[in-house]
Amino acid sequence: MLLRKDKFSENIATLSLIAALASLTRYQGIAIIIAGTAIIFTNTKKIKLALKFLFLSSIPISIWGIRNYNLSETIFGHRISPGNEFTNNLNDTFDVISSWISTSPFISVFVIVLLSIGLISAFLNNNHRKDLTISLVTLLFSLIAVMIYSSTQYQIDPIENRFLAPTFPIFVILSLISIERLILLTHFRENLVCIFISLIWIASNVFIITSHVTDWNSRGAFGFNHKIWTSSPLIDEILKLPLNATIFSNAPEAIYYLSKRKSKSTPTKSGYEPYLNSLNNSKNNFLVWFPLMKRDYLIGIPSLRAGLKTEEISNHGVLGQIYIISPKSDEPSSFAPKI
Repeated sequence: MLLRKDKFSENIATLSLIAALASLTRYQGIAIIIAGTAIIFTNTKKIKLALKFLFLSSIPISIWGIRNYNLSETIFGHRISPGNEFTNNLNDTFDVISSWISTSPFISVFVIVLLSIGLISAFLNNNHRKDLTISLVTLLFSLIAVMIYSSTQYQIDPIENRFLAPTFPIFVILSLISIERLILLTHFRENLVCIFISLIWIASNVFIITSHVTDWNSRGAFGFNHKIWTSSPLIDEILKLPLNATIFSNAPEAIYYLSKRKSKSTPTKSGYEPYLNSLNNSKNNFLVWFPLMKRDYLIGIPSLRAGLKTEEISNHGVLGQIYIISPKSDEPSSFAPKI
């Protein structure tokens, strides 16, 4: 209803508020501001209305950017760069989107081609779905472009994790529009086949999602308040570490949440020298490693163990391990992990 072109003028304040809140929730929401401006101008041909949306929706994120610059002299806060390679991010994006369709790449490509045909047909057919299709496609590609750019420029959550999650609802709506159009393009019998295939696809994805959710829940991946974490003996052992200990971890927020102990992050692939300086300035150094926390921008545990003196003092499998760590020598350059 809000995206109807005859309603843009009266809904401009609401649309601006939604875009503004999205940009404050995650920086990727800036793509919604960009796409929204393009959608309004394309549908109404009124540049003043598009600029009004751009101005109103940009006010909160602009104020936040000024606040960031005053604190850190950067608009978006400190970010470690560079990130992953562009081609890797592009491949990861395709892998994530295809995984929403099927575990088979061939089936995924086939379905994507069919969905594209349906969307092109919806675009060419001048009906009530055309404006919605154009708007959603613009928004989808704007979000994906911003995410790929962000992941290429900075070391943030990899795309193959949850980074593309905001685009999933848009993908589902576009898929339904495409399926509707494909059904209208075919005859009765083909309609039944298309409906049957769609039901099989939906049922298979429900099964896959249910299996993943069950698996994640069994491994406590729904948050550190899960009983598998709160009842873990690993927490008791963290609490027993010396009060003057320096604790390093690949998930320092987990250390604080579970034990209220302060800790430092393990080094990134481009910043391990400050990490070694911290080790040299402290004698009680401990490393708490959570295998379930997949953060590709951090140096992995094999490289850390290869570059440091490590003694494992606790092992709780997938829940985590605790090590006593120290430099192999007084020279920071002795640590050169294979990354």
